[in-house]
Amino acid sequence: MKINPVLLQTSTDYNNDGEPDDIITYRYNSDGTVSREETDYGVDGEIDEFKEYQYKEDGSTSISTYDHNTDLLYTITYDKAGRVSLEDGNGYYDERQYDDNDNLVYVSYGSAGEGGGYAYYSYNANNDLTTSEDATCGYYNCYVDHVGYIYDSQNKLIQTISYSEETYDALTS
Repeated sequence: MKINPVLLQTSTDYNNDGEPDDIITYRYNSDGTVSREETDYGVDGEIDEFKEYQYKEDGSTSISTYDHNTDLLYTITYDKAGRVSLEDGNGYYDERQYDDNDNLVYVSYGSAGEGGGYAYYSYNANNDLTTSEDATCGYYNCYVDHVGYIYDSQNKLIQTISYSEETYDALTS
């Protein structure tokens, strides 16, 4: 099988002594986008880690990283604007959502069986943060901090109002 040289590219990183340190091989789709990235750490001829790229119709891109045993380490998804929208690996996840003005409006994170948290943010017409709700959750409850932000007519922050609460899962209380 003959490989089109345009669809395969190799890059070598060198250490401080000028010796090869890592070899990275990129494979490309026919449209020129990266399909796979293979890394040989230590230049021993073995692929130690590889990444697979998936391009979705909504404009997002997912990059999944695997170890030499082909075990999934993590996946990072970028939205069409290039912002991280989801990280997922080894039971840990981190999801982010943005509004049309590139303001972060939602974050959710955690580990399977170990809790996590979430945050909601809202903004005014000037893109100033007006409210936030940040929660850190354990197995049975969440500690939630609520903050409101008040601005003067010059768009300067003049006051914050906050309170905290503990919430419980209805199934366990």
